[in-house]
Amino acid sequence: MNRSKISLKRAALFFAAVFLAVSIQVTWAADISVYKGVFENQRVRVYELTFNPGSRWAIRKPVHDYLIYVIEGDEFSLLHWDTTEGVTTAKAGKVLWFPAAPKLNSEANDSDTTVVKEIPPMPLRWKDDRYQKAENNGSTIVRVLVMEFKGGEKVD
Repeated sequence: MNRSKISLKRAALFFAAVFLAVSIQVTWAADISVYKGVFENQRVRVYELTFNPGSRWAIRKPVHDYLIYVIEGDEFSLLHWDTTEGVTTAKAGKVLWFPAAPKLNSEANDSDTTVVKEIPPMPLRWKDDRYQKAENNGSTIVRVLVMEFKGGEKVD
């Protein structure tokens, strides 16, 4: 094969890979839930999470106290990081309070940011206890407002 045919094949493979990646990303983005920052200063971080029906998410254990307010939705389950049995189920209007998780030695280098990631279908109880588990069990979208209290200096 000459060089022009090899270059043409490489270019075709490159464009096919880009097209495939964009197609996968668009499909994935349509299926996932949404994280939206609302407000943040030295003392508080507020964000909204939207869970599509049937979606399951893992949220890194918080390093600060936080409150969850369920804005809308018919059935939202949350397994807190320190809960070995039972799941908290909430509907629109419910307020949930959670204290900060104690840092483990293995997490000493973790940042103080909250990490939210989608998890594949599996039971809510699994061995990785660095995350708490959330699931939209209902047939409608669930939106929650999360207020994370960071401490810090007073803001006027």
